[in-house]
Amino acid sequence: ESDSPAPGGFIKHGLLFGGVSLAASFVAALIIHYTLVPGFMGSPRQVLTIAMFSVLFVVLVSGIIYAGIFYKEAVMRARSEQELDLARRIQRSFLLSQFPSMPRLEVHAVNVSSKQVSGDFYDVIAAGDHAFYLAIADVSGKGVPAALLTSVLQASVRTQAHLAPAVAAGAK
Repeated sequence: ESDSPAPGGFIKHGLLFGGVSLAASFVAALIIHYTLVPGFMGSPRQVLTIAMFSVLFVVLVSGIIYAGIFYKEAVMRARSEQELDLARRIQRSFLLSQFPSMPRLEVHAVNVSSKQVSGDFYDVIAAGDHAFYLAIADVSGKGVPAALLTSVLQASVRTQAHLAPAVAAGAK
């Protein structure tokens, strides 16, 4: 999220800065004219020269300010992209691509997220020769926090899966 003004705000702030800068330039020129250098603004050509330098100053400083604002936003976007890339790598590292094989049953899964990173999670854990546990979940959120929470969920499921009795044993 950016704390810079909206496009309309750029114009408003730019006009305010420009107006104040031009007024300050003419006040400074008048002070110089009446105190230090009498005749400093003696002719229309000198007044026009001061006006041109003042406008140049306003344009140059405005350009520098806006370049800084746009640079800051570009850096923030790049950091956000790096965070999403890290989250994508974390997520890909814990989603299975190879599944345990069992006679008479094949398991396949793929994760196609609608966003760059999702909180989707699946896991298949072998539970002996003829059984396995299947975990499917959707972690709330997105980005690195959701990817990290999902990796914690996977570690917890894998750690505790062998402690749980088989579902088939409970159904008998």
